[in-house]
Amino acid sequence: ELITGIPDITTAFFSILHPRMHIPPHRGPFHGVLRCHLALIVPGRVGDALCRIRVADEVRTWQEGKVLLFDDTFWHE
Repeated sequence: ELITGIPDITTAFFSILHPRMHIPPHRGPFHGVLRCHLALIVPGRVGDALCRIRVADEVRTWQEGKVLLFDDTFWHE
């Protein structure tokens, strides 16, 4: 219901990762695609590095209610 209420959206989904889950390094095949990750629920305390993402050579952590935006053509995991 949340996603269907956004006008002109083309792709969106919810990901739920289990504890200690690691997504292997990958990148998107098409130039011009931006990924937008919105953290809804993040385990641990603010500042913990329990949930993180590496895009190219930068590592960031998620914070509830905050967005991470990145170019999908860079290697990320």
